[in-house]
Amino acid sequence: MNTITIYYADDDEDDLSFFSDAIAKIKIDSDKEIYLHLYTSGIELVAELKDNKTSNSLVFLDINMPCKSGFEILQEIKSEPATKNLPTIMFSTSSDTDSVSMCQWLGATHYVVKPFEFGTLIKILSTLIATDWSNYQSENDIFVIK
Repeated sequence: MNTITIYYADDDEDDLSFFSDAIAKIKIDSDKEIYLHLYTSGIELVAELKDNKTSNSLVFLDINMPCKSGFEILQEIKSEPATKNLPTIMFSTSSDTDSVSMCQWLGATHYVVKPFEFGTLIKILSTLIATDWSNYQSENDIFVIK
């Protein structure tokens, strides 16, 4: 059985719960073993990534968080040799072109506009979880996922 570890940092408890519920639903139908780690701070997330093996992992980051923004956390992840190749998906309610451009410039793998519908969230997450990240080639024309 394949495994994947998902790390998600977001200061909004409702968003964390919505995401967690979607992952729980996906686990039921997935052939992968999925481990989910939730953080209310990007600082905690970065500390965890530095302390653990990150192969077969996927990171989701909210942009607007206290202390350090998702931009700052993304920059830290991409500047560390151990985590720079880690697929990192920015996960935000904003579809502002400046934010999207900044995330792409900082090295995010994708930018997902947070869906409001549970089914849409499951579809997006299922696709990302099923992706073979070891052979992934970035395609700029599909950077933003809605």
